[in-house]
Amino acid sequence: MKVQNIKDKLTRKNIFIVCLLLFLIFVFSKFVINFDSNTSINYSELSKNKTINKNLTYDLAQYEFNTYKGDFVEWGGRVFIEPDYDSKGVYLQIFYKDISEKPFIVFLNNPSFKIKDGDYVIIKGWVIDIYEGKNLLGGIINGINILADSIDITKRSNAIAPAEKTLTINETKTQNNFSVTVEKVEIAKEETRIYLSVKNSSQDKVSFYTYDSKIVQGDKQIEIKNIFENEEELPNEFLPNVEMEGVIIFSPIDYTKKSLILYLDTPYSRDFRLDFEEFIFDINLFN
Repeated sequence: MKVQNIKDKLTRKNIFIVCLLLFLIFVFSKFVINFDSNTSINYSELSKNKTINKNLTYDLAQYEFNTYKGDFVEWGGRVFIEPDYDSKGVYLQIFYKDISEKPFIVFLNNPSFKIKDGDYVIIKGWVIDIYEGKNLLGGIINGINILADSIDITKRSNAIAPAEKTLTINETKTQNNFSVTVEKVEIAKEETRIYLSVKNSSQDKVSFYTYDSKIVQGDKQIEIKNIFENEEELPNEFLPNVEMEGVIIFSPIDYTKKSLILYLDTPYSRDFRLDFEEFIFDINLFN
């Protein structure tokens, strides 16, 4: 039964990954770079305004472009195509907050700037134009052109969902010499991140799958977010005497509530005589 459960979990995850890969390849794999060199840009005028419009979202800039043209923004996202270079600088295609339906193009006047597909970035720059691009299926997709003043390569959480509140927990639970520690919780508007440390002090390999984890608040159940590339994800298998750290990313919680209960799935050991249960943590949000 335990072996079958592991196979079922692997099958569900593999199906999700394959479907997502096909979706990205066939729908969003390539936009035509369309940063119009004929667009009239008055650099001296733009540079006078470096006050960040914190209320200017992608949707506002797209649908009310004439109102916000020239505004200075600070947006986070993920580079999703290898950058293009010429003698003038570098051209990037970015998913706003890693949302594939919200692409924008960035030009940075620095041809020596090194950046690659998959990097998470924070862009500071001016909204200067809107563009029309095509995906591989010939569908029309509209986006925004940003003239960058600066680009910072950073980790995912900073670019996509900066924490508004961070709680230090450092609570450990152990079963059969296999320990899980909840180190901290980061609460953002877009998501909730649980930072874990896992240590296998046993003499056997232990399988521990976190993608079936859940949070409960009152009568509400919060699920894990489907993140295609989570560079801080924990591995599924832990060899003897190994300790690893990672992050589980959930949909947003209600941070006005007093607490949450974290349910982590049951580990499995190669020694099937060992009996494991779920790891359950009752976390106070006002500690």
